[in-house]
Amino acid sequence: MLAVAKDEAEALLLAAKILALLPGCNAEDAELVEGDDMNRLLASVDAANPAALLSDLFDAARCWSSNPLYETGLHTVMGRIAGHSVGVVATEAGYLTAGALQKAARFVHFMDCFNLPVVSVLNTSGVQIDRLE
Repeated sequence: MLAVAKDEAEALLLAAKILALLPGCNAEDAELVEGDDMNRLLASVDAANPAALLSDLFDAARCWSSNPLYETGLHTVMGRIAGHSVGVVATEAGYLTAGALQKAARFVHFMDCFNLPVVSVLNTSGVQIDRLE
């Protein structure tokens, strides 16, 4: 998991935001907080724009994007849906690369370490085999 901050104050705020989404340890459940209604309508569902979908999907549009500058065609995001901490793996239209698959695998492994669910929002044409090793 990579998080980048401009200065120490922003780093502390970012760390607090991430830690608020995680349980105290892997043997505990994440804290359940008051959240938006899970049965709400998502206004901007556009398969070509997962960023807008993720903004609508999470409670109060509050979420944290992991490694946003690496493999930009794949989004790995943590946030709360209906008060529950979850992770989301979302793709933009196009092909997945080896780097994108590795980014998704690392994120899912991290979420699994804390027993947190992962929601997959996929819109892909497949995998670029020539770039896999």
